[in-house]
Amino acid sequence: ADKLISRAMEAIFAEYGHPREGLAPAQLAQRMQQFHWEKVDMKDADKPPPGSRSKGGWTTKRSEQGLVRRLLHAMMTSDTFTVVMGGHSAAAGEGNHFRQSYMMQFHKVMAPIFAHLGVKLITRNIGMGGLGTLHNAMGMGSIYGDD
Repeated sequence: ADKLISRAMEAIFAEYGHPREGLAPAQLAQRMQQFHWEKVDMKDADKPPPGSRSKGGWTTKRSEQGLVRRLLHAMMTSDTFTVVMGGHSAAAGEGNHFRQSYMMQFHKVMAPIFAHLGVKLITRNIGMGGLGTLHNAMGMGSIYGDD
């Protein structure tokens, strides 16, 4: 599994223009920030941590714990794991072929890892250009699914 995860990370680095070849040791260490998540306690913060947009992102401790529970459940029961992305035209992949959208590329890289763990990955791209996402929030359980 470790080799499969390493290959997936390398595929993501290459997709974002940071392949291993030709990078100095300091550059190799710097590119790992792409996978670093800040974990914040929203009791003490009211906005994302500074610099989080230049890294892998941020999440709350509670959200991370929920994700871990869902992943463990899927692995222990050989269940499905669903990832849904909503958003605007960039999320939808507007201007590209459907298979070039973020979610389809995510699926291509991650599905073999999930399969190795006995989990079927289901990926949904529900991005829409030009409309925003506020109106979708009203019916998100029906639109995005409850899984």
